Amino acid sequence: MSLLLIVIVVLLSILVVLNHRKRHRYPLPPGPPTERTWVGRQTINLPSVLPWKVYHEWSKAFGPVLSLSLPGTPPRRVILLSTPSDINNLYNNRSSIYCTRPTWEMARLIGRQNNVAFTPYGPRLKRARRFLHAALGPKEVESWQALLDKEVNNFLRDLISRDEHERSLTLSKLIDSHVSNTATFLTYGHHASPQFVAESEKINLDTGMSLIPGRWALEGFPLLKYLPSFLPGMGFKRWALQAKKRLDDQVRREFEKAKQAIDSGSTARCLVAHALAEPLSQEEIFILKCTAGSVYGAATDTTTALLHSALYILSLHPAIQASCFAHVGSFNRLPDASDEPSLPYFTAFIRELHRFRPVVNLIAHSPIQEDVVDGWRIEKGVWVIGNIWSVCHDVELYPKPGEFKPERHLDDEGKLDAAVKDPRDLTFGFGRRRCPGEHFANAHTFLFLSRFIYMFEVFSTHPSSDLSEKLEWSSSFISRPKKENFKIGIKLRTESLKEFLQQGLKV
Repeated sequence: MSLLLIVIVVLLSILVVLNHRKRHRYPLPPGPPTERTWVGRQTINLPSVLPWKVYHEWSKAFGPVLSLSLPGTPPRRVILLSTPSDINNLYNNRSSIYCTRPTWEMARLIGRQNNVAFTPYGPRLKRARRFLHAALGPKEVESWQALLDKEVNNFLRDLISRDEHERSLTLSKLIDSHVSNTATFLTYGHHASPQFVAESEKINLDTGMSLIPGRWALEGFPLLKYLPSFLPGMGFKRWALQAKKRLDDQVRREFEKAKQAIDSGSTARCLVAHALAEPLSQEEIFILKCTAGSVYGAATDTTTALLHSALYILSLHPAIQASCFAHVGSFNRLPDASDEPSLPYFTAFIRELHRFRPVVNLIAHSPIQEDVVDGWRIEKGVWVIGNIWSVCHDVELYPKPGEFKPERHLDDEGKLDAAVKDPRDLTFGFGRRRCPGEHFANAHTFLFLSRFIYMFEVFSTHPSSDLSEKLEWSSSFISRPKKENFKIGIKLRTESLKEFLQQGLKV
């Protein structure tokens, strides 16, 4: 028996070695030139200004699948994908492998590991997504139309009640407030208080700060998280503790507030109430609490960025704005959700908005096992980053990608062209991590923009006449028009105002 055992162990060892060698016959993908560190490793520093554009240029020079080795101990590997076929192949066709997220050490340190966007793939993420799908799935969107109608009209009333100069000055803040109220009511059944909004802005800023590439030594040297916070150089830990407490306190407070309203029977329809309609275990309640806390950040940052981009682009393209108004104004009433199928040009405008400047340009997944793609080895646990900006500016998919052209999504008869890829198939994510709130987000975007354009004309107040100087977006994880460039004015369409009032929507 001992001899047989030895033979089995030897054979298994040989198989393991052969399998290891077989896998490593495949090389790592190529990459741009690297720098040798003091310990002899070849690494590269990631760009911090519009990195998706830099990666796009790298892909044209070195290939559509790139491998980067980042500084750190141990060194981190990043795989960059730049073509629609590669991103679809890995994120959709192989979603069972590329279903988890990379580990952002700083994001975990500030407590974001329980956020749905950062949760590793597993039972907890599946339960969180079931909560979201049950409340926000395509079958439920119609039930939220009353909420969207009310919140969009409240925004219009607030804007109309101000004089023309004040409207332009407060437009950005009013959009932020509108999105905050909608997201909070959707999640908790009540509007956002000024304190909640102020705290949420800090929390969103904390999250954005934690995700800035190359900012934190912790990402390259994760053992730093075990050192005491009072040591020199550990200021990041003290900041992280404050950021974590800020998030934990808000998530707990808002959930308890919603639960008390539900128990007293005074709450409105919302995600939390929908989930608590069924008995839940303590673990499920914890997951629900974290899921609810995730919705606000995910919904507000992305939606406000998209709406700001829309008005910014409209102000710089008067002809496109005129075409949008010609379509939404043809009803001689406020557009409704049911009107979208009969407004292909306006839908094309929204699609082009997602394509021209995606809100999230880089989407990161991580494989749960080693894989081989087009002859290249993809190691387990590496960062695999899909460059959404690169795909949205692919000249074969979208000719002249640098131009904002809604008509590229229409056929010769003015209908939506099924042969042109809808950019929202990219911008809302992929596979098992695709955004579960996309249907609600699309409904909100259509209703807000169609009614805004029906009521107001937008124009640029930027001093420069050079379009290229105006079209600048931030390099942050959630990209939006730079604040210093977001200089637009708005003018009320008088006839639209009369019709608005005639419908009983008093100011």
